[in-house]
Amino acid sequence: MRNTSNERHQTPQAAARFALALQLAVHLVSWRDSRGKQHQQSTETANPAEALSNKLKFLAKQEHEREDFKAQANEMGKLPLERVAELYFNWKAASSSPRTIERERRIFARC
Repeated sequence: MRNTSNERHQTPQAAARFALALQLAVHLVSWRDSRGKQHQQSTETANPAEALSNKLKFLAKQEHEREDFKAQANEMGKLPLERVAELYFNWKAASSSPRTIERERRIFARC
């Protein structure tokens, strides 16, 4: 028999998260990044006025960081290619194997 009620069908995990959110009664800030991915962060308060204040501060901080990133990206466009390569491979060394970095250096040298 088919369930025709208007109840939402949720996974047990989603229902548990919803119940926990009701218990905590804190407000969340939601936003989308430049790639469209949605994020959430707690305002760490149940007071609606304080939550709104925290949300506005947070969103202003996000905008400031986005502007800083854009300014830094504009400056990077003016760097010599050798400097950009050095910065890239230093960044890459933090999370990649030496073998991967060497392979990419060889590819870069061919260009």
